Amino acid sequence: MVVYAGVLLNRNIYGSFWSDISTHPVILFITGFLSLLIGLIVVQFHNVWTPDWRIIVTLLGWLTFLSGALRILFPAQVIKFAAKFFEDREYKVITIASGLLVALGAFLTYIGYTHT
Repeated sequence: MVVYAGVLLNRNIYGSFWSDISTHPVILFITGFLSLLIGLIVVQFHNVWTPDWRIIVTLLGWLTFLSGALRILFPAQVIKFAAKFFEDREYKVITIASGLLVALGAFLTYIGYTHT
């Protein structure tokens, strides 16, 4: 929640990160490796496919793993794809995605503290 709230509050700063990544591909590799590792850990310890809130954690784990794999396997295509989102200087897609992820984080936090 904190990361995406930071993105919402500082869209211009975080929007410029993609231009940095395109000139320093090692950053893309490092973030890809970390996403791959974190996604693998989540999937290894929480691969629950039940039709309730727990599937959200599983899907996020798989998406994180896939995101990392794509960054490592196809860095040029990832940079091109991401550049399309950051062409819009109002960062509409990033704002919507960040807002949804803050809400999802709040929901999972609430469930984590109240679910018995």
